[in-house]
Amino acid sequence: MLHSEIGARALRAELSRILDEVRQGERVMIRRNGRAVAALVPPHELTALEKADHSRMVYHEQMAAAKLRDLKWLRAGLDAARTESQD
Repeated sequence: MLHSEIGARALRAELSRILDEVRQGERVMIRRNGRAVAALVPPHELTALEKADHSRMVYHEQMAAAKLRDLKWLRAGLDAARTESQD
């Protein structure tokens, strides 16, 4: 789905119409001085984005925890091997 674009000044003048479009499922990129500064999306899309972002964060936390467990296991194995070789 593509989005429409509007300048910040035009947005002020056409806010009511733009909000009606967004309510009907349109996406609108807001530009200031030619640069994208914000976007308006329907609430259900924002909710979906937030859920996806949360899932991504949870995934990365789980991967970091798994790497830490692997490192602890490796260190324990190396320490045990060192102790055995000294005996």
